[in-house]
Amino acid sequence: MDQASERLVAFKRVSRLKDLRDLELYKLDLEDRFGQIPTDDDETRRFFELVKVRILAQHLAVSEVGLSQSKLRLKLSPQTPVNPAKLMVWVSQQKGATLTPDGAVLLPSVGTQDGPILQAQQVLEGWKGLVG
Repeated sequence: MDQASERLVAFKRVSRLKDLRDLELYKLDLEDRFGQIPTDDDETRRFFELVKVRILAQHLAVSEVGLSQSKLRLKLSPQTPVNPAKLMVWVSQQKGATLTPDGAVLLPSVGTQDGPILQAQQVLEGWKGLVG
């Protein structure tokens, strides 16, 4: 199998990951097949961090995670299990956070190039406690 085919198979498999445990098993499988994943490779590390964001967003029915005008934007879909009242309290406790009429939460972005990715992970992890 050529490198392009292997990449396509890898991306398809990543798109089907449903939870963080699946992601860890996928990483172990990659390491078993190709050797240790380099810890100093920023692109690879960023890729796996983005996959974590996607998985966390899926669980909370967050339809959009992005960066707009130095603000982290997380848009909740109408199907989100996040309790709206709890979300409003959470937003009121975050410095500089706003809730837009279309259901998006805007937060001042933090840190370096990877800052918003890690910030999105932290926010989504925290929102698990707002379900129900």
